[in-house]
This record gives sequence, structure tokens and C-alpha cells, in this order.
Amino acid sequence: MNFIKINHTLMANALLELLLVTAILILCLPMADGLLQEKPRSVPSTLSSDVSSGIPSNGPSDIPSDASGDHPSALPSAIPSDLSSSIPSTSPSVIPSNIESGTPSNIPSDLPSNKSSDVPSLIPSIVPSSGPSDVLSLLPSDMPSDASSDHPSALPSTASSPNPEVVNLGTAGNFAILSKSGVTTTGLTSVTGDMGTSPIAGTALTGFGLVADSSNTFSTSNLVTGNIYAADYGSDTPAMLTVAVLDMQAAYVDAAGRPSPDHTELGAGSIEGLTLERGIYKWSTNVGFTDSVTFHGSPTDVWIMQTSGSLIVDSGARMILTGGAKAENIFWQIAGQTTLGTTSHVEGVFLCQTSITFQTGSSMNGAALAQTAVTIDSATIVKKSVCDADVGCEES
Repeated sequence: MNFIKINHTLMANALLELLLVTAILILCLPMADGLLQEKPRSVPSTLSSDVSSGIPSNGPSDIPSDASGDHPSALPSAIPSDLSSSIPSTSPSVIPSNIESGTPSNIPSDLPSNKSSDVPSLIPSIVPSSGPSDVLSLLPSDMPSDASSDHPSALPSTASSPNPEVVNLGTAGNFAILSKSGVTTTGLTSVTGDMGTSPIAGTALTGFGLVADSSNTFSTSNLVTGNIYAADYGSDTPAMLTVAVLDMQAAYVDAAGRPSPDHTELGAGSIEGLTLERGIYKWSTNVGFTDSVTFHGSPTDVWIMQTSGSLIVDSGARMILTGGAKAENIFWQIAGQTTLGTTSHVEGVFLCQTSITFQTGSSMNGAALAQTAVTIDSATIVKKSVCDADVGCEES
């Protein structure tokens, strides 16, 4: 009897399950019929043919045809909002569960990798759909819109300093050597240009083997290519020398007083190895170099070197001119002594408040204009100065 009751119970349960399945099928048939009759949607026209050919036939056929919009992507935004509302919640969904993540699971993973650069992406773009103007709005607002390579550099300028006016030498420009306290030489000295001393007498010109001219206005020497003048010579010589010495002193004051130097205390007085362009240089110390210093500029460029100390040129050291620079345009204003070491070479017009000493074998292109004495030991001096045109002087 119990066995019969159990069988009846099982049969009843089976019948109920059959009825339930039948009811579900009845409910699903209208929906399934509608889906079967729905016309397949076409692939968006914006997709290139070579991409669509690469998608297998079993890919989603329910991609809406209006999915192009501003972007060719066929993902989340392409699903009509009224589609999901028409599907009963109890029915199995035909939309893949991972469609919301933006990547359909049934798209093959072996799509050609070389198509990404020339075909629309199937993955939603992060670029705003409104176009390039929205992309630019993502850039920092302070970014220069015309940040090109031709903008002025913020780097400091290396432009040359303004070109100073030449120092007016007046009639002092007639002389290769001019002093107030005499000129002394030993050895085989060579001077090209005139030499003079005043207010001291001719006896302060020693070592030259002077030969007086019959006019008694000048003398000559085998060591000097030019005339030699002293304050005690006759005729107009004393007056001429007085004016020349005054012009020498005025030129010194002019050079020392030039304002607004372009370079101050350069190298703390050591100009060794430097290349100096035109301009005014000022030091409150001694100035010197051990091997070389270069003056680079055009034939019209001017240098004014102001120093409150002495100028010391080491033995064998040289001043070098490049680019067409001329000795006549380099003016040395020196408050202290000027000492040119053995075999050294210098360029320029040397306006010295005290003495100038040429050690053995040293040389100068320019002029030695000293307010005290000039001492020479087997040195070579070649005049390269010019005097002011107002007094009728010519370049030697």
C-alpha cells in the first residue's frame, strides 16, 4: 500500500512539471516567433570591407544599422533602449552578458593586428564625440597655441657690446714712444716711428747714439726709423713737444673716464686665454696673462682697457689679433707700471701714468706713451697709432 502511494506522488509531481514546462513554452513562443521574423540589421556602412570580411558569420546579427552616430563603434550605445523593455524578464536574454563591458565575446581574438591603424575601432573611443574642438579643450589652458621653434629664446643674449669711440690722441699720435722723463735703451733695440721726451732735456735719451740734425730741431739714431725730439732742441720743437705731452695726458684722462664699462673685474685681473670682443673693460687690480690673450673683432672695433693697477705680461706671452682687429684701436689706460716680460709681444696704444719697461726681446705694435720713463732692452717697437685728423696727422 505504501508503495502505491509513493508511485502516485511521483506521477503527480511529474505531471505538474510537465504542465509547468508547457506553460513556459506557450509564453516563449510569441517572443521567439518575433525574433525569428525580425529582419537582420546591416553592418554600419562606415566599417571598411576588409574588416567586415574578417568577422565570422556567427558574430552578432542584431547590431542596429544606426549605430554609426559620431563614431563607427557598434557597441553599447548601439542597443536601442526600447529593446530590453520588450523582452520579458523571465526569458533568456539574447544579448551577450559581456556586451556592457564594451567587447563582444564572440568576436574572434585573431583579427588582423595590422588593421588598427586604418579602420574604425570596434571599441568605444574615449575621445568626445563632438570632434577635435573637444580634444583641444582637454589641453592645459595656459599652453601657447603657437609654441613653435621660431619663438625667441629665453636664453641670455650674446650680442656684442656697443662699439666705443676711439680715444683722441691728438698730436701724441705722432709718436711711437713719448715720455716725460726720458727713454733709455740697451742692446739691439729697433724703433719704427718718431720718439720724443719733454719736459726733460735730450740728455735723458740714452743708449741711442744720437746724431743731431744741422737744424738742431731733431736728432737721428741707427736704432730708430724716424726722428727723435727733446725739449731742449731748437726752433719750434719745445712747443711741439709740450702740446704732444698735454695731448697724451688728455688721452689718458679720456680713456680712464669712459663710463659704463661693459666688463668689470673680468677674471679678477687674469685675462689668460680669453678672447676679448670690443667694449670697455675695467679693473681695480693688476691685470696680466701668462701665455696669450686674443682681441677678436673687425677693423673698426674699439677696445678700452681701464686698470687702476699695473699691467704685467709674462715672459713669452703674446697678444693676438683676429678678425681684422687693429692695434691702433686698442687703448690701454694703466695707472700703475707696465712690464713686458722677455720675448713677450703686445698690441695697442699704451697710455701709462707711470713707466713702461720692455724686457729683453719683447715687442710692441702700437705706441708707448708714458708719463714717466721708458726703459728698453733689445726690444722692437713699431708705431701703429694714428693721431686726430683735426691736427693733420697721418697713419704711419
